[in-house]
Amino acid sequence: MSSHFFVIKLKDVIKTLIIAAAAIVVLVVALSAAAPSFKSSKSLYIPGTYRTALALGKASASVDVTVDERKIKAVELTEAGSDTEYFYPLLRSTAAFLEDEIVKNQSLTVAVPENASVTAGVILQAVEEALEDAKIR
Repeated sequence: MSSHFFVIKLKDVIKTLIIAAAAIVVLVVALSAAAPSFKSSKSLYIPGTYRTALALGKASASVDVTVDERKIKAVELTEAGSDTEYFYPLLRSTAAFLEDEIVKNQSLTVAVPENASVTAGVILQAVEEALEDAKIR
């Protein structure tokens, strides 16, 4: 059995380490310049409460959507008078259902009650408009 010896020169090891370190530095700088900042990639909304009027004809009501930087915090039916509830009897119950579902799912893609699909559509459209106003551009 024969023995083999490898001779490695110290200056070759140092050159290799310097080249590897330089490559890592260039890679990190390139990635940090190409990728958006961490904070802006996580922020979806400008925090606050956004109000949108519901399209109900002559009756009036509004939807308030409260958001922080990344989440929908609350959705609330506001300014719905007794005349609005008289002409749209499912408005309050549908809004309450959608408020919970939107906050829980953090999405406007929710199952809507069959008997209130038109009312739910109007509310979801108002919430979508409010979220559009809240989005970071």
